[in-house]
Amino acid sequence: MRNGIIMAETRIDPGQADPHHLDDKPQQFLFDALVNAIDRLETIVMQETKILRENCAISLQDFNHQKTQGLLELRRVIRGLEGTRFETEIQERFAHLRAVLDYNLQALKNHLTAIEGITETIIETVKSYESDGTYSALNILDRQQRC
Repeated sequence: MRNGIIMAETRIDPGQADPHHLDDKPQQFLFDALVNAIDRLETIVMQETKILRENCAISLQDFNHQKTQGLLELRRVIRGLEGTRFETEIQERFAHLRAVLDYNLQALKNHLTAIEGITETIIETVKSYESDGTYSALNILDRQQRC
């Protein structure tokens, strides 16, 4: 008893201790962290893809930040598991994440293509209005000098 707290003492007989068992808990913790990191990253990417496919307003900057954080978390967990052979379940999770990322990439490409198309239309419209001289800078200056 120390400072009114009963201290439990655990003694392990060295002959009964399994050295592999002591390493299982941290290893399992890292595998669980890996699965959670993959789940969170998949969720973020699937949300972004859904919004892009529905042609809704989206803050790509916010999603980019979230995906960057998710990848950073994933990288940290993987670093902790360096040299570990991943089980089939984890390999399948990575394959699914890759498919989700590929689908997201295609949605982002389509979004950027649409933005480029709109931008080109705006540029062509402005050029066509300027070509008749109505809105040219010189014409506006001439009008201002006359007044």
